[in-house]
Amino acid sequence: MPSQSDLEAALLSAAQVGPNFTQQPEGSGIGENSLSNACPAVGAGASPSEMAIRAFVANPNSTNITDVTEELLQYTVGQAEQQLNQFAQVAQACPEFTVTLPTSSLGTLTIQIGIADEAFATIGDQTAALRVTADVTNYGVIVTGDIVAVRHGGTVILVVNVALQVDSNLTSAVTKAAFSNVAARW
Repeated sequence: MPSQSDLEAALLSAAQVGPNFTQQPEGSGIGENSLSNACPAVGAGASPSEMAIRAFVANPNSTNITDVTEELLQYTVGQAEQQLNQFAQVAQACPEFTVTLPTSSLGTLTIQIGIADEAFATIGDQTAALRVTADVTNYGVIVTGDIVAVRHGGTVILVVNVALQVDSNLTSAVTKAAFSNVAARW
């Protein structure tokens, strides 16, 4: 079983994500608790792993405002399988829901969330992918994202690519590179 330092060493660097990407502090935005309250399937059955590490990179030179997050979660193989199975059911459980998010500078944002299964090539032992659309209704801004979960034994690799116009080719490339980094180490 990989250690915390093994997980940290397996994360992609900003340069591996793409040109002009830089390492950023972890993002803010809609947290898992807000999503879990609006769609209980998002957090149903999900148990925190004993070891997790997260990287957040952004492309600040892009007018598309692309943010890519990679997270490595370590479980037993059975727990990891359960996590992927649960993740694969989210689109059926909550295809649409609304989240309200209070902010200090913009007031309360009303966000219409749409979740759909996304066709994605199988990588590793198990793969599930979702397309998320977030319509910030009081500002007329629509943000899309790809969320891909890949299982390698007991390790769950979670890649999130969010942008005004999400590039699924980038999502695919980052997911494949993240899996290769993990698979090369354990």
